[in-house]
Amino acid sequence: MTDDVTIIAGIPIPSTSPLFLSAVGVHVLLGLASTVAGLVAMLSLKGRGRHSDFGTIYFWSLSGVFVTAIGLSVVRWAEDYRLFVLVPLSHPAESVCRI
Repeated sequence: MTDDVTIIAGIPIPSTSPLFLSAVGVHVLLGLASTVAGLVAMLSLKGRGRHSDFGTIYFWSLSGVFVTAIGLSVVRWAEDYRLFVLVPLSHPAESVCRI
């Protein structure tokens, strides 16, 4: 593990690379968006409108989390190869089939 660590909001991120930190930022924002969109879709009445709109946002933001998680784990393969194995498990099976 390298000594290069960036601390953001008390959370150590094991890199000082602006590209890596940007990818982590996008990953976190997509994760927050998918969480909020999933909650709104889940709590809305099924059908056209709010449920399907937020379901679509959930799907695409979670797909973004999926892609960024793969990229982040590949960049730090030696430390994060275990996370690479978990990435497909984090994306709902029906969503993976739709891609």
